[in-house]
Amino acid sequence: MKKLKLAVSTLLIMILAGCVQMPVTEANRESQLSISSVRDKPTSYSKGSTFTILPKFIESSTFSNSQVQGIYSLYEQNIKQQLIDAGYQIADSGKGDFEVGFAIALEKDVSDQLLSEKFGISPGLHVTENMEKGSFLIYIEDTATKQRVWRGAVQGFVHDELTAEKREQRTSHIVNAIVSQFFNAG
Repeated sequence: MKKLKLAVSTLLIMILAGCVQMPVTEANRESQLSISSVRDKPTSYSKGSTFTILPKFIESSTFSNSQVQGIYSLYEQNIKQQLIDAGYQIADSGKGDFEVGFAIALEKDVSDQLLSEKFGISPGLHVTENMEKGSFLIYIEDTATKQRVWRGAVQGFVHDELTAEKREQRTSHIVNAIVSQFFNAG
């Protein structure tokens, strides 16, 4: 009987040791993204359809206007490239088949509650002490009907210390993560 108890105890300890969770480290939290999107209309666009991009600036209490312009420019370039790579074309006349609107906000400027009330979705990334949470919001609106077709949001933590190259890579990753949900939802 003692041997059976010893064998069961040993087996139990080995199973529990295999289930040990790794602690959430600061590095894990920094790279964490929460993503949410919703399709509002069953509209889809064929390859070759044209688009325009319209940034929606949200006043920042942290960044200067020139910093905001730089951040928005980086996101706009990545959105444009993602759509071109998917077979869409930038509208020459300024009026395309669909409009892509986007905004970027820090949590201290736009709370999750306000984000949810005004935009209708919030990825819900948990606040972490000593880390600034930011949101990237994007939507697709049909130009002819003026109705929203799709919207998405990504939340992550701000990285002031990144090099320009790393910032470009992170922005590309964020834009790709959310825009791919638009492509997959259609």
